[in-house]
Amino acid sequence: MTPTQIKKILNDIELRPSKKLGQNFLTDGNILDIIMKAVKVSAKDEVLEIGPGTGALTAELLKTGAHITAVEYDHRLADYLKAEYQGNNKLKIIQGDACKMGWNELFLNHEFKCFGNLPYAISSIFISSLLEMENPPVEAVFMLQKEMADRLVASCNTKEYSSLSVRLQKFYDIEVV
Repeated sequence: MTPTQIKKILNDIELRPSKKLGQNFLTDGNILDIIMKAVKVSAKDEVLEIGPGTGALTAELLKTGAHITAVEYDHRLADYLKAEYQGNNKLKIIQGDACKMGWNELFLNHEFKCFGNLPYAISSIFISSLLEMENPPVEAVFMLQKEMADRLVASCNTKEYSSLSVRLQKFYDIEVV
């Protein structure tokens, strides 16, 4: 999606990006290409997408044939996506707070992958909630603020190293793309 297309969508639904909500929209096709190269998704996959916004990543994920559950906090964006993808049985839109969802009910009995553009304010909380699941994602790719990414890949005895670093590195190979 181009910046012009995104501005039109936001104007149509009368939404001004909220700093409080950490709303940033993916407008750079090069970044979208980098993300899609980092994710390994096929038609057999179940995907949890956090913060689909205007649907730039969602549209690319749908092209893979994967089944996607997208969780959007802002009801205007959730309503827009529901209308835009009405009738697409590969996409389920949930309007809600990703940090307060019961993920075990959705993904307890099958593998899933998780992707998204996480606002800094919820990054630690959301990623921690995934680690507490009975069946955590087999793969996760997030666009994060640099400071958060540095915390996740931090080495022992560094200022950025935290309990979240330890917990994540125990279960996943983490890299900054």
